[in-house]
Amino acid sequence: MISNSRHHDVLKETLEVGIALLENGNKNNQLRVLEFMKSDYGVRFFESIRDLIRAGSAEIKDVIAHHHRVKEIKAEMEGATKDEIESALPIFVERSQMGLLLKFIQLTVEGHNKKIQDYWRVQAARRRYDIVFEISEYLSSLLSAGIDKRTLDYTIQCLQTLVELTQGPCSGNQSILSGSKLPSTCNKILQLSGFVDCTIEDEANLHEATALCMSALIEGCSDSSVPLSLTNEFNFDNLFQKLLIIYNNFDKAIDKSNEEIEQQLETGFEIFCFVLNLAEYSPEIMRKYESREEELEDAFDFYTKNTGRIEINQNGIISKVFFRLPELASRLNKVSKTELLWTVDRESATKKLDDFVEKSVDLEQIMKHQEIIGSHPIFSKITSPKAVYWVNTLSFIFALIVNISMLAVYVNPDDADVSNLSVSDGSIAAYTFALILTILQLLRFTQFCIIKAPILISLGIKDAIRTT
Repeated sequence: MISNSRHHDVLKETLEVGIALLENGNKNNQLRVLEFMKSDYGVRFFESIRDLIRAGSAEIKDVIAHHHRVKEIKAEMEGATKDEIESALPIFVERSQMGLLLKFIQLTVEGHNKKIQDYWRVQAARRRYDIVFEISEYLSSLLSAGIDKRTLDYTIQCLQTLVELTQGPCSGNQSILSGSKLPSTCNKILQLSGFVDCTIEDEANLHEATALCMSALIEGCSDSSVPLSLTNEFNFDNLFQKLLIIYNNFDKAIDKSNEEIEQQLETGFEIFCFVLNLAEYSPEIMRKYESREEELEDAFDFYTKNTGRIEINQNGIISKVFFRLPELASRLNKVSKTELLWTVDRESATKKLDDFVEKSVDLEQIMKHQEIIGSHPIFSKITSPKAVYWVNTLSFIFALIVNISMLAVYVNPDDADVSNLSVSDGSIAAYTFALILTILQLLRFTQFCIIKAPILISLGIKDAIRTT
């Protein structure tokens, strides 16, 4: 129906049905889409998709002009009723349905469906249509026309579709896109700010999607020419400056949990991870950092401390993946970390991995419990690492003092004159120290009940369920 549709309403309904069928990357329906692509109708289908994307590029200026005209009419009719304004607004019909089309393409490859990823680029038929390249050209057209509130969603959806087309990795698509206008376009987007009618959060979302798209281009990349070509395209001084601004905004913020600040941080970490990925291939990036180290040191220390790294074996290639550490990870204490490292079953590589994953699930529960405790104003104070340390230390010290005091005031019953026994100052001191020790021990027991008892009970129940 996409290839035969000439009416925008039919096209819109068709794409919405396709999106519903492919939601969450439905593998069975993805397979049916691939079978259709390879059928006799495939050539016409790809030709229609290409024509729609090109029509979408031509339609961008009309979209923006319509948006500006709507703003002008609303300004001119200030004070009019809502119905009067709506009746005066011009009607705009989006014939290419680019937002839905890009979403449909994204869902056909969601879950790293490499066969379809490649098929969007090159088909078995004599006439071939590189849809991946066409999408990158559409993104370039969006930038050329000027990104504003009306085209922002298209731009982000376009970037998200390109991410799905390259992640996995799909080396063919990575190679094609690294040689297209995409790196240059993304570099320009990251340099821009103050998009018309867009909020700071909108801008952060766009920059985050852009950095994620660039990271996908070099994910598990076996061809070093791809990351090197990106290195040549990007202005790293601009990226460093953006990272610094985001860090300073966070550092100065009174409410660090503010949604706007959090969104900017997500963007900062995505850019930082992209820079770290590229730095694996190009030492020139680190030299640029070193030239501004004094200015950037605090910001980069912050990003580094809150960034994790894992190594993944992708088709025999070991690649490093950088990611922002969630706040939950900071709840894991050193004792739990050490226990995980030294109690994993290392009898074989398979057992080691299985046991590590199983124990990691328990650690996640511990971290979530710690997060709950941390959100309580009183419990968070009496169970903090510093409070636990001082309660344990003082308990030990007062236990020593009590024992020494008891020895100092001890009187042998055989030698004592019962008629002259009285409470000495030393006895009072010993009893006082004993009372303090009792209070400290009660506090230790309270800490145990809050920190460990719920976890031990929960894990005990889980172990009992596993064994039954």
